[in-house]
This record gives sequence, structure tokens and C-alpha cells, in this order.
Amino acid sequence: MKLSSLVTSATLAVCLSTPALAVPDFSTLVSQANSDGGNITESNFHSTAIANDALWNLSGSSRVKFKAEISGYNNAMGYAHSDGSNETILINEGSGPGDWFSLMDAPNSFTFFLHTQNNQDHQWYSDNSLNLDGLDHMLAFQRIDDPTKFILFWDDQYNGGDRDFNDFVARVDFVTPVFEPSALALLGLGLFGLGLARRRQS
Repeated sequence: MKLSSLVTSATLAVCLSTPALAVPDFSTLVSQANSDGGNITESNFHSTAIANDALWNLSGSSRVKFKAEISGYNNAMGYAHSDGSNETILINEGSGPGDWFSLMDAPNSFTFFLHTQNNQDHQWYSDNSLNLDGLDHMLAFQRIDDPTKFILFWDDQYNGGDRDFNDFVARVDFVTPVFEPSALALLGLGLFGLGLARRRQS
């Protein structure tokens, strides 16, 4: 066997045996944020991130506040129009832990964004289609007793990075996620299928 074939086989074996970086579970995310003073009560939130977190609408007196940042890159978070334009920064690492900032000037619908100063100076959006690497950089967990309140966890590294989602943590109140057309289409197909099944039974 040629040396080049041996090297290729060995490289392939290493790649296949190296597991992809797993996204931490909610308990780990909360624990890491709380180690930085996040003061998050885990039992107040659902432990599974919502699927439709790309675009958002205002609901009542929408507001956001900084909770924690593990990365130390002095990230900043805000909102932008659904196409990524007209970005407005609201909070950053220096924001006081108890200070709320209004989202009421945001349009319907808007996307959250994270501006990071980690050498590449990237901007990441809750809408993955706007991200340079096309990857998910934000996880949103809904409060159990109020469907308009969420805790947001961001990952600030390009191309997936370390996938730790602890680089910036924020609390947002009185917003609602916008259902994407694909999600609505799936829901419609499901209801249509349910209706057909009932007709057949009767």
C-alpha cells in the first residue's frame, strides 16, 4: 500500500472517530451563566430550545437585559430589520445586571443580532440565513409560566466554533417568535392528514 493511501486512511479514521461538538444541555448553560452572575432560575424555563427563533414580534412593553458573558470579547446585542439592516445595539457586557432596555422601537418583524469583537468582528443573527456561515448562533428557551418571556444563549465563533452557546446570555420579555412559512406549511399538512384520518374512520 502506498504511503499516501496509508496517510489518507489514517486521516479518515481520525476524522470519523472524532465526535462533533455537542450543544450543552439547558442545565449546563444555566450553570455556566450563573457562574458569571446570571442569576437564572432553571426551573422557570422549558429545557428544550424553541425551533422557530429566527424572527420576532413585539408584544406589550418588549424589553431586554444582559445576564452573563463567558467569552470576555465584550459582545453587544441588539435588534435589526428582518433583512439584517438598521441594526440597533441595546446591551453589552458593561450593561448593569438589573437594567432593562426597551425594544419598543424595533419593527415587526425583527431579528436579534450579536456583534462580536473576537478578532474577526462578526455579526451573528437569530435568523441563520443572515449568518456568514449559515449556522445557528442563538438558542432561545421559553419561560414556563409566560410564552412571551425567553432566555437567549449565544455562540460567537465563526463556522460553529466551540458550540458552547455561553458567550453572551440575555433575558427578553414580551416578544413572540414569528412562525416561518415552512413551519406553518408543516402544521397545515399535519392538520390536513388528521382530517383525512378522521374521515376514513367515520
